[in-house]
Amino acid sequence: MSFDYSRLTATCAVDSPDKAITLPPEAYGSDELYAAEVDLIFKRGWVPLCRVEQVPTPGSYYSIDILGTPLVVTRDRHSEIRVLSRNCSHRWMEVCSGAGKPTCCSAHITCGHSALTGTSPGRRR
Repeated sequence: MSFDYSRLTATCAVDSPDKAITLPPEAYGSDELYAAEVDLIFKRGWVPLCRVEQVPTPGSYYSIDILGTPLVVTRDRHSEIRVLSRNCSHRWMEVCSGAGKPTCCSAHITCGHSALTGTSPGRRR
């Protein structure tokens, strides 16, 4: 998607956007500009999610939303960092939020609905 940046130039009180001190008001609410920035900035390469210090030990996690995608960064029992969907694939319920360590004794992040109903893949009989 391309955005017509000349519209922003026309609303600036300066000769060019390079000389502007702040963005014009249109830039803060434009869905078109947001989509263009997503394409030009975020979809062109890797996006940092967190610092390794935020998941210091096995079982720790850090949740974040990137472009509307709910993710969780975890450190597994072998200290490897993993990035997963933060939603259960069974009912699309959020399995964690914030940061920390799971509170249950098994140190697993699980869906509250699936764990209660016994429908998670690991609990099927």
